[in-house]
Amino acid sequence: MKANELRLGNIIKTSSEQVEVKAIYGNRILTQGKGPLALVLEDIRLYGVPLTKDYLLGKGFSSHFTSDPQEVGASLQYVKGIKIDQPDEDQDNFYFDNLQINFVHDLQNLYFALSKEEL
Repeated sequence: MKANELRLGNIIKTSSEQVEVKAIYGNRILTQGKGPLALVLEDIRLYGVPLTKDYLLGKGFSSHFTSDPQEVGASLQYVKGIKIDQPDEDQDNFYFDNLQINFVHDLQNLYFALSKEEL
């Protein structure tokens, strides 16, 4: 992951924990985890936090089925100003229009770009 993919407040993962981006200085990222502030360099492995339905619901998205809930792999839609589709409730694959969203920081950036509000 490159520093230029991130914004302040994004949630990402180091090899040991989830952290919040507090500042970006070129290729250096200042993060806040469970402990004190830590400086993470770009060449240290940073990972996206996988997007899940629990994350969406925890951030205030409402959900409803867009197909028969009795079907195997029924499709869902999550709404909070924008609509996020989950074509199969049994798989963590999420889409905005036809754009797949894999990670929390991608959703945070998309949500901010469209609503001008932090998620």
